[in-house]
Formats: sequence, C-alpha cells, structure tokens
Amino acid sequence: MEELITQPIHVLVTGSSRGIGAAALEALTARGARVVCHERSDGPDQQAADLSDPRAADSLWERALERLDGRIDVLINNAGMLEPAPITVEAGSWRTVWARGLQINLQASADLCRQAVLHWRAEMRAGRIVNVASHVAYRGDSPDQWHYAAAKAGMVGMTKTIPRAYAAEQILSFAVCPWIVATDMALEVVTSATRHR
Repeated sequence: MEELITQPIHVLVTGSSRGIGAAALEALTARGARVVCHERSDGPDQQAADLSDPRAADSLWERALERLDGRIDVLINNAGMLEPAPITVEAGSWRTVWARGLQINLQASADLCRQAVLHWRAEMRAGRIVNVASHVAYRGDSPDQWHYAAAKAGMVGMTKTIPRAYAAEQILSFAVCPWIVATDMALEVVTSATRHR
C-alpha cells in the first residue's frame, strides 16, 4: 500500500451524479484523490455508461483506466436502479424488470469487480473495492422489490467472497449496507408506497 500513500489515489465511482455517489465523490476530491465518476453524460472527469447494457461495465473500466493513466486503486460500485415489479404484472414485464434490476444492481458491479481484481493482480498491486449494497440484503424489501433485495444480497455475498481468494495479495472488498438514505431514488419509492396505501 506504500504507493497509495506517496501519490494521489485513483478512484472509479459509479452512480456519482446524486445521493451517496455524489457524497463519495465530494469527499474523495476534497482529499486529493483523482476520480473518474460514472454519470449520464461524458465530461472532463465523467464517463457515461448505460449499465443496463451487458457490455457497458467492461467498457467503462477501460475508459476510466485510460483517463487515470493506467492505474485504478479503488473501485466504488454505487450505481443502482429501483423499479417496481409487482407479481401481478404480466410475466414478460416482470421478468424484464428483474433482468434489468439484476444487470444494473449486481452484474455490472460484478463485471467491474472482476476487471479490478484482474488489473491489480496483473500489476501486482493492492486494491480496494467498496460495494454499496443495502439493509434489504439481510431483511428483504417491499413486495414489489424482490429483485432489488436479491441483487443486494448477491452483492454482499460477492463482497465477502473476493477477499477469501485475494486478501493475501492485498486485494480487499467491503460492503456498505445503509438503511434508507434520503436520496432521490429512495424518496421516489417512499412517496410511491405512501400514495398506494
């Protein structure tokens, strides 16, 4: 980890346009980190990617790596979507929301974790992953959000598994499982639930 102390830390943060991701971005830049943030549009330190596309995470990693001069020290997987999928909807629609939810909330994060671990092992350097999961990984979610709870539980399992294999190489992962945070996404869900009581 000595190289992380003597030069700025290079970080990729997904879902950084608002909420937890935006707060992480602000805290990191205030401490002098070089950050590439994943947002909806490209910019000087922003990289656009539609994580519902199965190829997007790998492309995002490669473009972020290029912007950060070939070195990423920390990956923060924060991007997510929360879309209702009540069991009463037509089966095809239900499966579509599940597929999109698992792709954005779990598979894209897994793809980025894979890229990060491969990068750090190839470079023989330490690395850190922070996966923003949720308390619903442990307690479940609303009847319309089975897919969200399943994805976040999968994220926790993945996070626990990574250091079992790679901690000896100083590659560690951590899951953050917040309760309800006053983000735009959470407020939309709470408002919707209140409206339908």
